[in-house]
Amino acid sequence: MKKIISSIIIVPTALLLSTAVWAQPGMGKPNKPQQTQNEQMHPQCKKECQRDRMGFDDLKLSDEQKTKIKDLKTAQMKESMKLRNKMEELRAHLKTLSTADATDMKAINATIDEITQTQNQLMKSRETFKQQIRGLLTDEQRVEFDLRQNNQHRHQRNERMHPGFDDKGE
Repeated sequence: MKKIISSIIIVPTALLLSTAVWAQPGMGKPNKPQQTQNEQMHPQCKKECQRDRMGFDDLKLSDEQKTKIKDLKTAQMKESMKLRNKMEELRAHLKTLSTADATDMKAINATIDEITQTQNQLMKSRETFKQQIRGLLTDEQRVEFDLRQNNQHRHQRNERMHPGFDDKGE
């Protein structure tokens, strides 16, 4: 009788445990090579990301517009790079100050103020660049550009909120 009761308890417990093990991610599936971030994206996201980041591809720009935009973009990239590098240095300095044995709150607050000032400069620089581009476009191109900018921001938010989302929802 004890054998029957113990086998009634042991068999379902063993089945339950084996099911739990096989239900773990990747179990029973062939090993797949690690996908790149672009391969993991939803097809619509891939399509959006493959476009020129500022949305210039389908605007039917004249050669003169292309040249002016390229020059503006190069100048913007240089300025942007300087500001981003400065931000990285300031963040590293803040980390050093924050983890020091003797905390200097005045220095920490001054560094934070400098970081926010640099972020402010970067945002203003980006908006100035965007408005310079808009100034070069025709009315139809400007409307299309603005629509693309809004869609790009929405796409970036979705990518931050759902990284690695693919078309199977996995």
